[in-house]
Amino acid sequence: MVYQHRVNGRNTAAAAFGTDYGANAVLKIFNHTSLPANPAAADLGTEIATGSLPSSPFAAASGGAIAKNGTWTLAGTAGAGAGLAATYFRIYLTGGSTCVAQGTAGGSTTINTSAITAANGNVLTFASVPAGVVVGQKVTASGVPAGATVVAKTATTVTVSQTCTAGVASGVSVLFSFDLTLDVSTIGNGMSVNVSTFTITAGNA
Repeated sequence: MVYQHRVNGRNTAAAAFGTDYGANAVLKIFNHTSLPANPAAADLGTEIATGSLPSSPFAAASGGAIAKNGTWTLAGTAGAGAGLAATYFRIYLTGGSTCVAQGTAGGSTTINTSAITAANGNVLTFASVPAGVVVGQKVTASGVPAGATVVAKTATTVTVSQTCTAGVASGVSVLFSFDLTLDVSTIGNGMSVNVSTFTITAGNA
């Protein structure tokens, strides 16, 4: 039996994450092959964008989750040079020295399946899988279980982490995304970058 909690308590928990950021938190985007071990660990790779969040960065909690509020705009740093791919983000308290949260980051990709995935299968087939689809991304589509991620890919297939019990039809739109979605995948020095979506969801639904 899995522990579950009513939505009021999960709203309180989700709101507490936002409160932990404080006012005018700093968001940084990095390019590296992996995330630091945890928020207390040192940055890894190259910082390619940074910016301050609004004083009220999240909307009111609803359904056990909080979503970004207002416009989150960053600027590409000198380290980004002519352009580097975004791979992860970190959020810091005002001043930018204490990290309170981290996760994957990048642009999203949507493509349609070109063949049927049979019941209890976990391999999605496409006419072509673009470079923007990478291992670790979240996968959202009709027939794909919530929480599924990319575990492998080829030129025409994507293997997801969970079994698609009822299968997936041909022609279904599949969204590949990150914890924090940007309006671009590659960031260059001086580029203006916007955060498209970012939601924190409390567990035990």
